[in-house]
Amino acid sequence: FVKSSYTTSIVTLYNSKSPYSVSPSVKILSLNLTKLSEAKSFVSKIYYFFKRISSIANYFKNKDDIIIVLSSDVLNATVVISKLLYNLNNKIILSCRSNPLLARRAIERKCIYFFYKFGDRVVVQSNYIKNYLSKTINSKKLVLINNPSTIYYDDNPYILNENKDIDFLSVGRIHHAKNHIDIVKALDILSKKIGYNTSLYIVGRDDGAKKKIDQFLSEKKMLKRNIVFTGERRDLEKIYLNSKILIHYSKYEGQSNVIIESQSYGIPAIVSNYPAADEVILNNHNGFIVESNDPIELASKMEILIKNNKLQERLSKRSFEYSRKFHISKIFIQWENLILSVI
Repeated sequence: FVKSSYTTSIVTLYNSKSPYSVSPSVKILSLNLTKLSEAKSFVSKIYYFFKRISSIANYFKNKDDIIIVLSSDVLNATVVISKLLYNLNNKIILSCRSNPLLARRAIERKCIYFFYKFGDRVVVQSNYIKNYLSKTINSKKLVLINNPSTIYYDDNPYILNENKDIDFLSVGRIHHAKNHIDIVKALDILSKKIGYNTSLYIVGRDDGAKKKIDQFLSEKKMLKRNIVFTGERRDLEKIYLNSKILIHYSKYEGQSNVIIESQSYGIPAIVSNYPAADEVILNNHNGFIVESNDPIELASKMEILIKNNKLQERLSKRSFEYSRKFHISKIFIQWENLILSVI
């Protein structure tokens, strides 16, 4: 947006430092709200909710900005409520960035997604989510735009970099929804069969699920030495370039940035069959889609791919070619067309 001469701001609820490199032309502002502890009373939470509504409204009042909400479903609803209660003039583009059927209970979904119908547009990342939301939102308001990748190479870096040290790579916060524990179990099954010399790198912060993995590994010394937890890393390109196979075994996703990024590096992927996985991975074409919550099947596909360099190369080439679909130059055109449609 900045490169196309749009005046662009990022507005956050809380004061925080971004680990990402952001153009100095982008204004980064904070509403300076305080995160509310889960231990707070129901009355405190209601008070905080309305304070958030008023803070959003006070910031955007008397402005004609187009608001694009790129955060949680609750924040989407909150911004809409701010507009309705304070009669804001802003156009609002909401986004559904997770699987609404799995991320929330039914009653929560009904309350939250009721407000989506008041947005000017709702951006979704898969036909699966689009079909679900079309039951409650006018389909003319729903726009499918994939997540973008900023990575671009003329030649497949996977093929160019033959000496790779990382056999399997998993990228994402260590959370129960990302299901790293089954990846570790699959590696255990694989190692018992082919030997304990296969490496797994898990990149991402601990979001509450590492303790369970540590407990599983506590009596598996040979397996443990081949698993590396790197924490959050800023040198992801270096890690991608040094990795043979991506494992992404989430229980649900909106659309996985990790899979899209890895394809830009030509990395073949093995993913769980979460809803809409087949809109990013074409099974047996640029990767494998396996049954979720089945470490045995996952281990089987890991074995097939790690043993077959020719297959790795074939899937790599197809992944690299497929990644062009998600390049930011193409995705931005879709966003710009969306902006023009609401002005």
